[in-house]
Amino acid sequence: MSHALDGEENAPPADAGPAGPVVLLPIVGIPEVSPGADLGTLILEAATASGIELADDDVLVVTHKIVSKAEGRIREVPPDDIDARHAIAEMEAARIVRRRSGLIIAETGTASSAPTPGSMPPTSSPAR
Repeated sequence: MSHALDGEENAPPADAGPAGPVVLLPIVGIPEVSPGADLGTLILEAATASGIELADDDVLVVTHKIVSKAEGRIREVPPDDIDARHAIAEMEAARIVRRRSGLIIAETGTASSAPTPGSMPPTSSPAR
């Protein structure tokens, strides 16, 4: 991964001006996600209903939970079965970081599969 501070070749153009503001807008109204759901459509419909107009350069942050649900990667585990929860995290994660407090951070490695700018990842449902 490269950053603008790594060298001049990655720096923004001198005439780019100051960066614009960062605005965070919640998209509300996404229904319960089930296996096979078309997340792109669900998100677009909820954004439109929320009065949010998405543009080409917008960045969407989506929780891993709804992605997993749409992919059908759902496992029923009793809330008090710590060993089962840890086993599932270890099966799914590329890297596990544990802390003494019991917090587990599981890195899935999904960032490397990010789409190129201006493109959408394929959806699980056929186009209408």
